[in-house]
Amino acid sequence: MCDKLTEPDACCYFTAMSLFLSTLKIFFFI
Repeated sequence: MCDKLTEPDACCYFTAMSLFLSTLKIFFFI
């Protein structure tokens, strides 16, 4: 996990990417 205090932008970006990728996986496995 990244430090939200020192790297808020990176944390937000990686969190959004992981959510997006897991959503894609859900759609592909349905």
